Amino acid sequence: MYNSVTAIEAIRALGENIPDEKIIDGFYDTVMPARTELVREKPAVIIDGGHNEDCAAALRAYVQKYLAGKRIVAVSSLMADKDYEAYVSAIAPLADVFIATKASVPRALPARDLCACAEKYCGRCLCIPSPSEAAQRALEEADESDVILVCGSFYLAGDIRSRFTGDENND
Repeated sequence: MYNSVTAIEAIRALGENIPDEKIIDGFYDTVMPARTELVREKPAVIIDGGHNEDCAAALRAYVQKYLAGKRIVAVSSLMADKDYEAYVSAIAPLADVFIATKASVPRALPARDLCACAEKYCGRCLCIPSPSEAAQRALEEADESDVILVCGSFYLAGDIRSRFTGDENND
């Protein structure tokens, strides 16, 4: 929402004469992969690649507003060189199950370290280093009415997106 307002204000500040209808059409046509993106239903799978404290706060607000009362199975990977504690402290308390994994990049925090961090905030944390196996476990843990929340890294989103969409060309 804030980015949308910024874009509209930038258009106006530049003196562009774009009709409101065209701006609205542009927003409807805009797709932002891995930004609270619903990629599957039953169970719902939402992928969010945001990876910093502000992104965690925005995702937390989204979950609290739109997913209140839902059982959440989180699958997460974060980069070791980021403030992962701040991210985890915002997201892990929302999860009924937190699955720590490691995205397939050298900068990724080892799953065991992420799990140790998440255990402070979530009663049930699983350490599954393989993103593909973590995705499979999330599907096993979730009922049709639950939500699987893949979060914390665009790398993780890329690693396991096709596991949830069934589209091997969608990584």
